Amino acid sequence: MFSSAAYAVNYNARCLVPQYSTGQWLVGTCGLYDKNEVTLLAFDEESGDLEAKALYQHPDEIWALESSYSHPELMITSSRNGNGKKSLRLFNET
Repeated sequence: MFSSAAYAVNYNARCLVPQYSTGQWLVGTCGLYDKNEVTLLAFDEESGDLEAKALYQHPDEIWALESSYSHPELMITSSRNGNGKKSLRLFNET
């Protein structure tokens, strides 16, 4: 059976990836001159609720986002700032 839910992030989003082994999702925003963030979302299948579990500030526009399959507390972002400088960042949730 299919179910759906909606959640509005504060800025335009480009990335949505699963946080493996947790049943949660990561959403990364992509505002070139705005603040950016990564939101950790959890979906409750019984109630159909989608809830933000955590919000992480990110300095640059997020182009790609990935979580670790074996270590769900780790995620990596690929980003670009307003001057065109590209970077990779590794985050540890602990």
